Amino acid sequence: MSKLFSALLRIFAAVLFTFAALLLASVAITLIRPEPGHPWAFGFINHISMLVFTLMMALILSKGKLSEYGFKLPLNFQPVKMIILGLGIGLVGTFLSVLIIQPLAPMSGPMMNTGFLHTLLFVWIIASICEEVLYRGLIQSFLFPLSKYGFNIFRFRISIPVLVGAFLFGVMHMMLLTMGMDFALVLSIVILAFIMGIVAGYYREKTGSLIPAVIVHIFANIGGYILSKCG
Repeated sequence: MSKLFSALLRIFAAVLFTFAALLLASVAITLIRPEPGHPWAFGFINHISMLVFTLMMALILSKGKLSEYGFKLPLNFQPVKMIILGLGIGLVGTFLSVLIIQPLAPMSGPMMNTGFLHTLLFVWIIASICEEVLYRGLIQSFLFPLSKYGFNIFRFRISIPVLVGAFLFGVMHMMLLTMGMDFALVLSIVILAFIMGIVAGYYREKTGSLIPAVIVHIFANIGGYILSKCG
């Protein structure tokens, strides 16, 4: 019972870290008050604030050893495989979303009208890196003592840290509701983000590095963008 309580307490702490990072980002936007109509400013302030908090917490928890939190070169790295996996997740997930969700809830909201340069620099690069540092860096690494617990899907073992990190990453996307997106569309994004989080988390754990997770994330976003523009 004490081991179970300790595990639940650690998961609860990870949830608090996540919400603290998101809350700090919201506070930063409120304090700085960027001009309305500038998605660059809102997105940049939000994610950089989140990144700063995440790095501070990682430094404290690791006692300055950021390599323990994924900041190192990966072992057995297969970049082409990561790219293919990321693109596949983005393409298949977006295809299903367009096929099933869009007829019921046409894609709408301010984020759907952003330009290519904003998508390239913010969505593909800045957001992908900042989010991976939080979920696969801080959260998954903090939960590492629970990695002995998990389950198998075919020949792949999904540990509790991978599962919790992916779940929190998916739930984070519920915030898109505040941007005017339809619930059904947001739900499809949450599910896709969870699946991507499982894959990114698996390779973060397998290689010991954040680099594969970041690559999967970036190319999942690219795959989704490509298919959404083709539709």
